[in-house]
Parts: sequence; C-alpha cells; structure tokens
Amino acid sequence: AEYMGVERSISLMGKRKHNHAPISPAAPSKDKKPKTSPAANKQGGKDAEKGKTIPAQSGDMLAWLIAPTSLDQFADKYFEKEPLHVRASKRPKEMVDPRFPAEEIGETHPSAQPPEKAHYFSNLFNRSIFDQNLRTRDLKFGAHLNVAKYTDGRKIVLTPDGQATSEKVWDLYDAGATMQVFQPQQYCSALWEIVEGIERAFGCLVGCNAYITPPNSQGLAPHHDDVDVFILQVEGRKRWRLYKPIEFDLPREYSEDLDQDKLPELTHTITLEAGDFLYFPRGVVHQAVTSDDHSTHLTISTYQKFSWFDYVSTALSSTLQDRFSEVKHLREGLPINMISFMGAAHRENPKFAKKQSQFESRFKELCNDLLSHVDIHRVVDDISLEFMLNRIPPPPAQLKSGKDDEDDEPELNQTVRFISPSHVRMLMELDDDGAPVVELYHSFRNSRETHMNAADQHSKPEAPHGSHESDDDDHDDDAEKEAEDEQAADGEAKGGSDDDDDEHDGCGDNCGHDHHNDAPPPCLSFPGTFGPAIAKLFANFPAYTSIKSLPIADNDDKLALVRGLLSEGIAEVK
Repeated sequence: AEYMGVERSISLMGKRKHNHAPISPAAPSKDKKPKTSPAANKQGGKDAEKGKTIPAQSGDMLAWLIAPTSLDQFADKYFEKEPLHVRASKRPKEMVDPRFPAEEIGETHPSAQPPEKAHYFSNLFNRSIFDQNLRTRDLKFGAHLNVAKYTDGRKIVLTPDGQATSEKVWDLYDAGATMQVFQPQQYCSALWEIVEGIERAFGCLVGCNAYITPPNSQGLAPHHDDVDVFILQVEGRKRWRLYKPIEFDLPREYSEDLDQDKLPELTHTITLEAGDFLYFPRGVVHQAVTSDDHSTHLTISTYQKFSWFDYVSTALSSTLQDRFSEVKHLREGLPINMISFMGAAHRENPKFAKKQSQFESRFKELCNDLLSHVDIHRVVDDISLEFMLNRIPPPPAQLKSGKDDEDDEPELNQTVRFISPSHVRMLMELDDDGAPVVELYHSFRNSRETHMNAADQHSKPEAPHGSHESDDDDHDDDAEKEAEDEQAADGEAKGGSDDDDDEHDGCGDNCGHDHHNDAPPPCLSFPGTFGPAIAKLFANFPAYTSIKSLPIADNDDKLALVRGLLSEGIAEVK
C-alpha cells in the first residue's frame, strides 16, 4: 500500500478531460442507517415530482429563516414564483436562536445604539456590531461599504475615499445616507453560520450585504436583481414596494435604475418590522423606504446565473470541446461561399433548397452527436467544483471531532464519517494510463475572510489543515479562534465600488466583486477501487461507517483511506 500517501492534485476543472470513470457497485451496506423523524419528513422535500425540493438535513438553516413555512411549502409555492413574508409574531418562538448569543457591546457612537429588545435576528448584525467593527477593523470606503442616497427621483453616490471610521460613517448616516456593507459574514461569525447554511441548502454561492438606513430615507433606486433575495429585518422598520417583472420573470441580468413613472404594476406593499423575513425571486422590481424609524436589514442572495440556461451552456460547450478531436466533421470547414446560398436573402429561393437542406442536415447531425455524448453527471461535477472552490468554509461548530486524539492511528474496529460531506466532492477520473482514480475535492481550507472575493481564496500557501441592499461576534473561545485562523488565509477583504451601478441589492456583476476563483481547490487522490468505499461514506452520513466494513479488499488499504481523510481534516473517527 505504498501508493496510499496523500497525493495533491493541481488539475484545473477547465482543463480536465471529460473521461468519467464509473464507480463499481459495492455490496449492500449493513451499517445502520439513521431513522428519519416525522418532523424531518415534514420539513424536507420528499416528493421530487412535486417540484423543487430541499433536503431537510441540508436545509436546517433555511428552515429556521422561513419558519413556520416548511421547506416543502417554500420550494413548491414560493421559490422562483412569488414573494413570502413571515412576520416575527408568527414564529414558533419570538426569540433569538441559541446558536447566536448576544455579544458584549462596548462604547458605541450615539447613532449606533444596541437593539432595545432581542428578537429572531437581533444578534446576527446590527448598528452596534457594525460600529464595533468600524473601530477595530481596517474597513475602507468602496472596498467594504458604499454610501448612497435616493432623492428627487435619482440616486446619489456619496462614498468617500479612505478609512471608514465610526465618526465618518455616522456623520454620513445622520445626513440621510444609507450604508451598504459588503459581505459582513467575512468577520461576523453568526453570519458565517447563516451563509454557510444557506449555501449548503441550495448547493450554490450565497452573498450577504447589510443595509443601514436612517429615518425618512431611501438608499437605492427602483430596480430588479439577477439573484433571489432573502431579507432579514434586524432593526427598526422599512416599507417595501414590489412590482411585476419588466419583461419576463427570472431574468439573468440585473436592471438599471428605473424611473418612478415607468415602473410595472405594483403587486405588494409590505412593512418589515424587526424580526420579519421577506423573500422574493430574481426579476421582481422593488424599492424600500424608511418612515420615522431607522432600519437595518440583511440581504442574503443566491442563484445568480445558476439556471438551466447556464447548465445547458456548460454542457454543450464542454462536450463540444471533447468531441472536437473525435469527430472529423467538426474540424471540417464550412461550405465554400455559404453566404451565397444561406441567409435571409436566400431563404425562400428554390434553387438553393438542396444546399440549404444539406447544410441543415449536417448541423442537426452534429448537434445530435453532442447531445448523445453529454455526461450530465460530469457537467454537474464541473459546476460543483467551481462552487467548492469559492464557497465559505465550514464554521467551527461543524469541525468538532469524535476522535479523542487526532494523532492516533485509525483502527479497523473503529467507525468513520465525513465531518461535513456537503463540503467534499468526489470525482472519478482516468489517469494518463487509463486507470480509474478517485479525486476528492473539499472546501475546508477556503478563506472565510475573502468569501465572495474569490481571487484571494487560495492565494496563500495551504495551511495544515452577495448581494446588494461589532466588536464582531467572533468568540473568545481559544478552540474556535484556532479553527478560524486555520481556515482563513491572511488578507484584507475586497469588493465593492462607488460607481453608480454598484448599488443594487443583488451581488451581481455590478457589485464590484470577483466571485470566482481560478485556482484549484484542495484535492486528495486515491485508486479507483476506493470509489465504492468513499461513496458508502456519503450514503451513510450522518451515521458512522465501520472501517472494517468498507468495500476495499485489503485491510491496510481501508486504513490508508481513512488516514488520508483524517490528514485533510475532512473526516472523524470514533
């Protein structure tokens, strides 16, 4: 088993050959599978034919946000269809989640007083937490926050240059400006957990911005976004007006600022109170304004360019590249002087009918070949790798190990499981000799401090282990701080711009952030014969799997697999 040393792969998904190696079937598992509670069945999507579903296990954070609406109800009735407003008074318990305890707030600016009453979202982010971060972190205007004001039918960008000090920020706020705070999950631990939980629920990138608006003010012009939006009202109240989409629903691009006299039909007027939640799909035109009270809300956004359009584009493009060397007709030149018989001027000319028919036949022949060679699972793997590369890492609460001594060697009589399987992606590849190889990519080393600014995500040496519209809540616990330090690469958070087009709620192309990283994520490589054993670990989670029962012939190889997983910190044994 000398080949069992952990091998790191540096292959980029854009350069990988699409030679998918299937997993050999394993014997049926004898391990005990966890029972699913009735409550879990109620919350999780269980009938795929009813529409989109969200697994209960991965949707726990989303379930908390939308309660008492169930995950099934949300997926079937609201997601990508219509707005959902949940009042704080309708929650099962109008209280703060115990996972997000209140932090001690020191001296604050007079315009940043702590919330008077704790509620569902009050400890996630508020003016006092933001003020503490202004005082203790190197936050810059333009990079970490924008400043804007909407008045007399137009948006005015007021973002200055330089350091965002408490005094400068609150002076602008007192003058009627809205603070647009970029990606506070980079330094607020409660938001780290929220964003990670929503990414886990949807399986795609999630951004988070905070908006702090003074009384009788509006920060942004009416517009629509290219992302689905989740609004968490943290402080005060804000009145939202929602309108029909401009041309069609679920657009792929965000809109420009819209004139008040050219808005589509008004569909909803909703006043959000502290603790309220609001969801609306991408494409819904919206604007929000405060009255006599101030407002702080969080905008969590997702599903940017994550549609069937994007999947089909990726599938056909990648398959076309793969087939180029295999299909001679793809390499042949187009018909000589095709412009003399093709096009609008020649469409109805009967003398060119035969040539046009031959042209159409060849085109359809090539398209049918592409469709017949698309590996739909492989395309999902390619998309998932980009997500794995750029997503936020697991928070410390998910890194608790069931193993007492991490330096101990695993033993056959022990059991093993992934710590957070949604942060691990298994691919089957073929090596240069055509032999199957298992590649395990993971996001445990991603930087929380550069989430949604992904150009820096893997720019540092590997350690051993958004959207638009504090003393931070990092805990003093030494173990948690060590876990955060190990996962977060050094570097200053980036993103944002003070350009007019950078002020929308959705963290889209106009937000100034580079959300996509081109460096490869960490990867473990194993022989292809290990595939069924690794697949068994995915299937059995959250239950542990007996190491001895892993479907690998040699016991030393079973231990070598577990040793490799432990070395990356992505599994635990007991």
